[in-house]
Formats: sequence, C-alpha cells, structure tokens
Amino acid sequence: MKEDRNKIVTENMGLVVSTARKYQGQGLELDDLVSEGTIGMIKAAEKYNPEKGGFAAFALPEIKKSIEAAIEQQAGLYRIPRKEKTEVEKKRRLPLSVDAPLGGRENINLLSLLINTNAKDSDLDATSSSYMKLIIDVLDQLDEREREVITCFYGIRRDRLSLAEIAAQMCIKRERARQIRDKAIRKIRKSIRKA
Repeated sequence: MKEDRNKIVTENMGLVVSTARKYQGQGLELDDLVSEGTIGMIKAAEKYNPEKGGFAAFALPEIKKSIEAAIEQQAGLYRIPRKEKTEVEKKRRLPLSVDAPLGGRENINLLSLLINTNAKDSDLDATSSSYMKLIIDVLDQLDEREREVITCFYGIRRDRLSLAEIAAQMCIKRERARQIRDKAIRKIRKSIRKA
C-alpha cells in the first residue's frame, strides 16, 4: 500500500508544481509552495480510494488547502499588531470610503467624481465636465485590471459591486481584488496631488 501511495505521489508531482505556481508572490518561494503542496498530496493519497475516480481531482483541494495554510501562517509571522503602528503608517492608510478625501489642491473624493446616471444632459455644467475629464485622465493612468476593479467597486458607469463580486467576475481571490483596488487608489491619489 505504501508503494502504491508513493507511486501516486510521484506520478502527480506535475499537479503540485502547476498548482504551487499559481500561489507565487504571496510570501513563499516556489520550492516551499511545492513542499507544502506535496504534503497535501500525501494526505490525499492516504485517504484516496481508486474505485471513486481520478486521483488528481480528489487531491487538488487538499493540495490547495496545504499551500494556503502555509501562506497564511507565513503572513501571520510578519503581521504587525495594530497598537504598534507608527504615526507615519497611520498617515499612509488609504481611504476606503467613497467620501474620504483623496488629497491634492482641491478637496476631492471619489464620490464627487462619480457620474450621476439620473442627471439630465442639460444639468451638465462646466464643473461636471471638468470632473469628467479628471475621471478619464485618472482612469487612463491605471492598467486594465486596476481600471476594472475601480470602476466596478465605485460604480463608475456601471452598477457597484462588492470586492467578492469583483473577485468572482475576474476569477481572482477577494484579497487580490482588494490589493488591486488599494494600488489603484494610491495611483489616483498621487495623480491628483500632481494636478
């Protein structure tokens, strides 16, 4: 039985490596991710019943679970307790609310930049035209994924979506959608400060 298990594990190492590659850049090196994935595959091999179908489909959830647990554990080692944040770090925090100021010469927030879809064309004046130009200029400085997340999250010319909905739509994790949103907000703030 042990020989069978070792054979299954050896034959499916490609599955572990390809799965581990998808988790690169999240705090662990590829060889560590592969090691953690292999541990998950060994656990799956111990529970596997060949009569119930293919091993790869059976093992994949266990491989992902082991890799994700290792990433979470690694992240926990470097997490800074909230109390110990410095004043500089507090100032660097990004606005997560649509009405939080973005900075710059004018007192502008994302809510003030959003388009009112109920407004009539005749209501558009010079101010809203300048805001529209600002929105277009800012969105042009974002890459495609950042633009998609920002327009979805803040409902710019579309219905607003939550981070979970955006993640599902883009086939990424919710945390990755949050990271993309935060990076885009940093770019927007920097752009507005230069204006």
